[in-house]
Amino acid sequence: MTRRWRNVKYEDVSLKGYANMAELTVGLAQYFAFYNAERPHQALGYQTPSHVYSTGVGGGAVIVDRFGDDEEKPQEKSHTGQRRAADKVEVGTA
Repeated sequence: MTRRWRNVKYEDVSLKGYANMAELTVGLAQYFAFYNAERPHQALGYQTPSHVYSTGVGGGAVIVDRFGDDEEKPQEKSHTGQRRAADKVEVGTA
């Protein structure tokens, strides 16, 4: 999250020097639309967040649509509230 705000600061706010809050609000809305739909992200394999979200794969995560109309059974939530990979790890005593 910190990297995103650094990017906002250096790629938008400091370059455009908004004069008032109304300009800043519109400018940030435009920047975030660009950031999510057009700007490739290294952490996502140089794909955009919109592409990763819409395809459900990439960036090291699989996005499960629990509310869609798919007839597939949604991934069961673990009883610990952890992701499946972390839920499966045995905890040993030291």
